[in-house]
Amino acid sequence: MIKKFSFLIGILLFSLHFGQKKEQLQQQNAELKKQIAKINSDLAKTRNESKLSITYLTNVNQKLALREKVYNNTQKEKRFIEDEIYLRQLEINRQNRELAVLRKNYAQVLVNAYKNKGVQNKVTFILSSKGFGEALRRVQYLKQYSDYQDKKAAEITNAAVELKRSVEKKRKSAVEKENLLVNQQKDLTTINVERAQKEQLVNEFKKNETKLAGELRQKQSQSKALEGQIRS
Repeated sequence: MIKKFSFLIGILLFSLHFGQKKEQLQQQNAELKKQIAKINSDLAKTRNESKLSITYLTNVNQKLALREKVYNNTQKEKRFIEDEIYLRQLEINRQNRELAVLRKNYAQVLVNAYKNKGVQNKVTFILSSKGFGEALRRVQYLKQYSDYQDKKAAEITNAAVELKRSVEKKRKSAVEKENLLVNQQKDLTTINVERAQKEQLVNEFKKNETKLAGELRQKQSQSKALEGQIRS
């Protein structure tokens, strides 16, 4: 009778212990389920934020590529203007040399004409004529040659003046392009900083996503093990 009573008490105690352990396991599993739900929520949020950041980063990269293209085009425009300035300056120098040669030739022609007639200047060159007709021809010759030289010199001078004005405009344009390049470079620097920050943020999201996915697998494995213990 005593043995039978002891056996019944043992069964009762075992049942109570088993029931308490099962309840404890169920509580642990319920807590794990909450943690799993929280991790799933965090993981979904992280993935969504990562996706948004990647989209934003893509837009930043596209914006940067366009700004770099604009910057490169501005550089090309500035170089083109500088090349134009150089070529026009060469033309101005050529015209100045041509004008100097023209004046030198004019002076040399007069000197030769005077020497041939044994005179020293324009007045004596005219007065040394043998007659009025010859004097008139000399006056006309000197006038025509002088008019031609003056016209040619005026053409060269006017062309040089126009070129100088053009060069000044080009130089102002080159300065404007340089200022524009400075501002565009600032924009590029700002965008590059923004891109670096977004890249860092995306990397952090990916690391966090990997960490959460690992925690999720671990919690799910623990929950599965607990459920196995509860069923047994």
